Amino acid sequence: MTAACEVPCTVGIAFPCEADASRIARFLLVAVEWAADENTQTYLGWMRAGKDVSGICCPGCAGYVHRPDMPGLASHVELVEQVMACEAASCGSAAAMAMGFERAVLIFDEGESEDDAYARVVAKIKYGQAPDGSSNGRYFHAVFVHDGTEIDPTKEMKAA
Repeated sequence: MTAACEVPCTVGIAFPCEADASRIARFLLVAVEWAADENTQTYLGWMRAGKDVSGICCPGCAGYVHRPDMPGLASHVELVEQVMACEAASCGSAAAMAMGFERAVLIFDEGESEDDAYARVVAKIKYGQAPDGSSNGRYFHAVFVHDGTEIDPTKEMKAA
């Protein structure tokens, strides 16, 4: 782990035991959308500056590790620069990174308005049992939807 990985995460969320799952999911959705918005602007800046972003379009393409959150207990969402520094991402960070890239491509390469790009690429929070059974049903997983197709960027990432 590099020194950059020790920087506090952009959005850190600890789930209160008594919190309603739908409220937690809504909060996570806002956190992922916020990070995706920030990442969109970062990617647009890089594209306008002529930087090749093709190898950092999503965490899986970049060869990063999926570092899951603590199911049902806590979550964090980091911006693209932090994901790149750590070469690892939670599902929320991975979704926000990939969403930022997809939106930037729609805006920069395809001439879409920001409003249209943001409407075409949206975050989604899935809720249920953690794959390892550790969360007592309080498992939240961030993915995104692009033009109606659900995409889980963690599926292409290396296992931790």
